[in-house]
Amino acid sequence: MSSLTLTAGDYRAEISALGGGVRAFYHRDQPLVTEYPVGGAPIHSGGIWLAPWPNRTADGRYIHRGELYHLDLTEPERDNAIHGFVGNQAWESEHNGTSLTLTLSDTPHNGYPWPLDHSVTWRLDAEDGLSATYTVINRAEDPAPFGLGFHPYLRAGTEALDNCELRLDVDAVLPLDPGRNLPAGPLSTPAEAGVPDFHSSAPMRDVWLDHAVRIGAAGFDAELRPTNGGTGVRLRADGSFTWAQIYTDPDSPGIGRVVAVEPMTCPPDALRSGTDLIILEPGERRDFHLTLSILSL
Repeated sequence: MSSLTLTAGDYRAEISALGGGVRAFYHRDQPLVTEYPVGGAPIHSGGIWLAPWPNRTADGRYIHRGELYHLDLTEPERDNAIHGFVGNQAWESEHNGTSLTLTLSDTPHNGYPWPLDHSVTWRLDAEDGLSATYTVINRAEDPAPFGLGFHPYLRAGTEALDNCELRLDVDAVLPLDPGRNLPAGPLSTPAEAGVPDFHSSAPMRDVWLDHAVRIGAAGFDAELRPTNGGTGVRLRADGSFTWAQIYTDPDSPGIGRVVAVEPMTCPPDALRSGTDLIILEPGERRDFHLTLSILSL
């Protein structure tokens, strides 16, 4: 599936109708996210939206309003349902210069009987970078459980991840079972969990992560920058995004190690736990916002 191009000033963004997300994003000739080939599928979920739940649901089972639901296991090797439905579907698109709106009217699925209307408007500005407004509307006659995530792999230009540092206000870590990547205990401090202190930035050399974290009072504002200066990238998200999954992919094609910093409105397994899960009333609309931009050093 082809991608749609937005340009403004020194920025260029390629938006894919498959998954409604970012296929590529450049400032001049410097990549700010990992990209994947035109017409290809996102690599390791790179750049896609995650809805109506982000991350994993154990055994694909959850209870909502007293009724048990069974999702298809889309991560069968771990007996999980992962990342919702919208990331592998084709969205309709309307292109208007420096903005692009994609829409998806999603019908009921196994284990999720609520029809939802999704739309995302991407805007590119020469000064502010690439912004997204994601809108969801519950078209069902009953309340629907909902969570949202975004799955970019950030890049500080062409700099290797080992030569970069990451900053994000993390106030707690949710321990995950290493076998299934599901919550496995109460919240802990980053130090207790063996996670670097990203509050004031921490080097990424030899750091391996696949951790769910709760965002601190400063809000979701992630920066990846070269340790010795150069092109960096900044990802900001609104106050709805109170969680993140930070994941180091060991082998992105043609690059090597990369890091995904995934803003989420709820933690893993939220359909089961109910933690920070959004309940959309019939006809209710919710809007969410995030921005990707160059980080000037």
